[in-house]
Amino acid sequence: MGATRRAGRGCVAIWRRCAAGHSEGASSKSARRAGGSAASAASAAAAHGPTPPPHLAAPADPVSQPAAAPASRPAMSLSGASERSVPATKIEITVSCRNLLDLDTFSKSDPMVVLYTQSRASQEWREFGRTEVIDNTLNPDFVRKFVLDYFFEEKQNLRFDVYNVDSRTNISKPDIATMQLCANKLDKKDFFGKSDPFLVFYRSNEDGTFTICHKTEVVKNTLNPVWQPFSIPVRVLCNGDYDRTVKIDVYDWDRDGSHDFIGEFTTSYRELSKAQNQFTVYEVLNPRKKCKKKKYVNSGTVTLLSFSVDSEFTFVDYIKGGTQLNFTVAIDFTASNGNPLQPTSLHYMSPYQLSAYAMALKAVGEIIQDYDSDKLFPAYGFGAKLPPEGRISHQFPLNNNDEDPTCAGIEGVLESYFQSLRTVQLYGPTCFAPVINQVARPPHCPCLSLLSVWDQPCLRQWKSWMVMTCACPLGDAMQSGTSFR
Repeated sequence: MGATRRAGRGCVAIWRRCAAGHSEGASSKSARRAGGSAASAASAAAAHGPTPPPHLAAPADPVSQPAAAPASRPAMSLSGASERSVPATKIEITVSCRNLLDLDTFSKSDPMVVLYTQSRASQEWREFGRTEVIDNTLNPDFVRKFVLDYFFEEKQNLRFDVYNVDSRTNISKPDIATMQLCANKLDKKDFFGKSDPFLVFYRSNEDGTFTICHKTEVVKNTLNPVWQPFSIPVRVLCNGDYDRTVKIDVYDWDRDGSHDFIGEFTTSYRELSKAQNQFTVYEVLNPRKKCKKKKYVNSGTVTLLSFSVDSEFTFVDYIKGGTQLNFTVAIDFTASNGNPLQPTSLHYMSPYQLSAYAMALKAVGEIIQDYDSDKLFPAYGFGAKLPPEGRISHQFPLNNNDEDPTCAGIEGVLESYFQSLRTVQLYGPTCFAPVINQVARPPHCPCLSLLSVWDQPCLRQWKSWMVMTCACPLGDAMQSGTSFR
């Protein structure tokens, strides 16, 4: 490795199934920067922070380096938090660079990109994974992809460092494969019966080992079992490499757990997918029996009866396809919130800190606003007496403009909220219906409308009621305007 040199300018494009981040400089004694700035292709929030020394060393075999968190550590989210109990959308980030500096004397740079995630708690940057090294190019398109957990409600910061190093797999879409298999003339393993066969699927790893990825149910007392159809994510089956070896073992189930090995066969996702048009028959072979018996043919056959692949579309897919979020705010101005001049009120107008309503609105709004291109948010109030005649209203624009109740960004919503708080009289009763009916009207373009209704009980628990309507097929529940916490 040569001495570290700063690379200067360049461009890093982050193509993703959702969010991407910003690239920032770092120094290293074991690598030379080929650096550049990242161009984000996503609307999800991403930022950079202080750059720690990365302590990088070029791997002996860069292509074999994982593009995700090492297996010995807990799975990490984009924010660097430990593995969660809540489900998360898997996203895929692909990196390419353009116009990198040439740091090699007799050839072009050999770039590699290192992805860092930032911990929400400590704000530390931690290495998540690396791309492969591509020799002699200033415009690399990296094959290795980063697969991370995406959490809609969080701001997730990423950093991409680009290095010149001196010295392949392809992650698939979130597709689900469904297949059904049967077997014929399997070996008899039970003394008083036939066999109780089941299948075990293994995915091969880069180091030649195998990882179990699926078990079928046991079919009792038969040599010709027909297993039930089952579904498995393509990513789990082959990690996106359609030619990766998939090994399938056939066992005879025993009650004591000492299952008898019948035989095995190998295939791949690409070969399995051919069964969409025709049956595929595999010979089940037992290597030990094959060595001992000269006339050994096989231990039966397994037939792939059907195979299909369905795409499992996620929230990220809809965002990528152009769906936007229309965020509408409705704030409770009923007297039950307390006098805004008193510290006990949730509307308390302190010169030193935001009110409970303002803090909750800012926390949610700063996440939501990045999913709306124009960042114009309708904002309403309800449960107040309006000047000058003292009319009670359950749907009044915070900006006092009946023709256009939109506010520019969350800061505009907060400004209108503070202005309304100074002019209206808190009253009652609490009535959500008018603003819910308003936001439930079909939007003018395919988008998702979210109405966040802030009232006193909700704020005490730091929760909000949200009503969602949709003009695109995100789900029947959303289309019907289902409420949820």
